[in-house]
Amino acid sequence: MGKFGDAFDDEFSKARSAAQLEQDKRDAIKAKREAAFRPLQEKMMPLLDRASEDLSAKGITIDRHPKLSGLQDGGRQYLMFRLNGKNNRPTSIYSLSVSEDGTLLASKCDPGVSYRNADENILSANIQTVTEAEIEGVMLDAVRELARKSK
Repeated sequence: MGKFGDAFDDEFSKARSAAQLEQDKRDAIKAKREAAFRPLQEKMMPLLDRASEDLSAKGITIDRHPKLSGLQDGGRQYLMFRLNGKNNRPTSIYSLSVSEDGTLLASKCDPGVSYRNADENILSANIQTVTEAEIEGVMLDAVRELARKSK
């Protein structure tokens, strides 16, 4: 091959290597985020299942996929829920996330506000050491809120 073809091949090879390095970095970041989020899912999903079973007798359902605008990505994955009662007045949206350093944050969010800085922080703990009682406290907060709205 000639000088120009060789130059193209060299530059193409460098660009492909750089693109692969960027993809590898993105994949590693994604894997780290998922690994940080997994303990939250493992602790919260059984609780949501138990609460759903317990509250269904009262006509209360748990929406596990509510819509909430204004969430900051910042590398976080969110587990969200809200309770719905017979009177069709749902609770705030409860948002739980785990940062890359393992900090669990649980917030009570008003879905009518798109600016998330007004959210009420109800739990901040290390995901590895947070107790079941602390996580249950988030659900109990939602239950109490729904009871107040149902009066």
